[in-house]
Amino acid sequence: MSSSTDLQKQVLRERMKQLRSKTTAKERIRAGERILRAVTGKDAPIPGLGRGTVLAMYASDDGEPDFLPFLADLLASEVICCFPAFQESEMVFIPIEDESDFIPGAFGIRQPSGRIQPVAGDQIDIMLMPGLAFDFRGGRLGRGKGYYDRYISRIEPKKRPMAIGTAHDFQLLDFVPTDADDISADYVFTPERSFFVRS
Repeated sequence: MSSSTDLQKQVLRERMKQLRSKTTAKERIRAGERILRAVTGKDAPIPGLGRGTVLAMYASDDGEPDFLPFLADLLASEVICCFPAFQESEMVFIPIEDESDFIPGAFGIRQPSGRIQPVAGDQIDIMLMPGLAFDFRGGRLGRGKGYYDRYISRIEPKKRPMAIGTAHDFQLLDFVPTDADDISADYVFTPERSFFVRS
């Protein structure tokens, strides 16, 4: 990573963290609801999302869109919902059966208890990816730890999940600084917009 790109990322991270921290709980839930409606609706990227679909999600943190209020409905539709957990400094995705499966995890974020084995990356159909910012090319600015980049890069390209960047509308920018190792989103979904960004 060049020092110029590194500095751009650091500055943008701080700015987006400040903006995101100002969102209200109601705004986060509304964002989560609208994004999930787009993911599961009739024009969804994977039609017929339902029984047996493996959906990688995340427990919202620090102003991210909040999907957990709708978890029960997804599980009732027999969608297999898995969430990130951190084992030996690496991220895995573990299915949950209800909200009681969550425990306090790394970085203060809720994660599955681990009583169920992780799913293999090539078994995940759709992955909702958090980010501090996205652009119209699918460029993603994460927290800088590289967990999602490393996780997806280890999966054979043809077997990778459909990666959907999820964010508030103000996190969608014309340009996000990225490097060769940064994984791009296939789609980006915000409460008001959704679009395909690469084939």
